[in-house]
Amino acid sequence: METLKKNLYAYRDLETRLNDIGQTVSELREQKKTLEKSMAAVLAHPDFHDFKKLELKDDGTYVNIHRPGEWNKGWSLGKKELEERLTEYFATHHAPNAADCNEFICSKQKEKGVGKEFAFDHVIPKKK
Repeated sequence: METLKKNLYAYRDLETRLNDIGQTVSELREQKKTLEKSMAAVLAHPDFHDFKKLELKDDGTYVNIHRPGEWNKGWSLGKKELEERLTEYFATHHAPNAADCNEFICSKQKEKGVGKEFAFDHVIPKKK
């Protein structure tokens, strides 16, 4: 019984620490969003139209700039939506096959997932 009690307290303490870390991560993500909105406002100016990435000279990392309409969000497909896409595909194709079906579904999802806002990703080059 003593072992269980000891584990239970350790579990509680660990869970509390994880919750605290989660809160900190959430706050940092909000700060990141604010910075991204600020960078987007600057980069939306015509003077910066050709900027595709920004290099940080002090450490060799860089930030890729993804402009509105020029990138696709990641996507997943739920069971209901998959069924809708398959129904649509088979209703419009006379000689259906797996490769065409896959391409059809991917292109439909890609259309939906075009990013409408700026997006950024920080890249850390691998050390040689």
